Amino acid sequence: EAYMKKYILDRKLSMRVEELQPGLWSQKQLKSWTTAVNTWHAKVAEYKNMLMKKEQAKRAKEAKKAKEIRDKAAKEAKAAKDAEDKAKKAAEKKEGDEEQKEEEEEKKEEEEKKEEEPEEEEEEEAEEPEEIEVEEEAPKVALDAEEKKVVFANFPVKDLAAVVYSASFTKFSCPDKEEGFDEIKYEWSKGDKAEAYMKKYILDRKLSMRVEELQPGLWSQKQLKSWTTAVNTWHAKVAEYKNMLMKKEQAKRAKEAKKA
Repeated sequence: EAYMKKYILDRKLSMRVEELQPGLWSQKQLKSWTTAVNTWHAKVAEYKNMLMKKEQAKRAKEAKKAKEIRDKAAKEAKAAKDAEDKAKKAAEKKEGDEEQKEEEEEKKEEEEKKEEEPEEEEEEEAEEPEEIEVEEEAPKVALDAEEKKVVFANFPVKDLAAVVYSASFTKFSCPDKEEGFDEIKYEWSKGDKAEAYMKKYILDRKLSMRVEELQPGLWSQKQLKSWTTAVNTWHAKVAEYKNMLMKKEQAKRAKEAKKA
């Protein structure tokens, strides 16, 4: 009997009682809880409506204020434009009056000159002064120290286009008697100095000019090929690692969904 009582008590603690019904106290508490929850929901809805109305009123006020600002700006722009047109018309009218006045003055001066011209011609005929020609010495041109150092003038318009020049300046050279010249004359630097100047000129251009026909050598091509292969391998490994992570994430989500 003691075993049976203990067995029944254990089953009551662990088994689901299908015929169990809530008592009056439980029903009363559930009813009061339901009423309180409904009241809270109604208050939350009322508070949300109040916030929404405030937001709508605020937006309407801002829109009204923005409209007033736009209207005010339009009125000011119109007034400024009218004032500008008025000032422009006044200036044009004033300018026209001034031009008319100047024309009248010019006509008056021309008439006075016509009256004075006969008298001046008579005076010129009476007295014709002899003109004395004075020979002025031409100004002497002298170069400063920096201009004396410049051997060749630098003109803005070049003899060759940039592409043609960059492709051919490495082939520049001084003339040689072996090429068939009978005599070679140097106007500035002589012989070896001219050749040294030419070599320096070509080296300076190599440092600053773009070489159009430059092509990579075998070593550069080999290095580029190995680098491209390495980069492609790295990209493939990164893609493989991302796919692995994605599969793990999908398996984890499927496991969680199955467990739920």
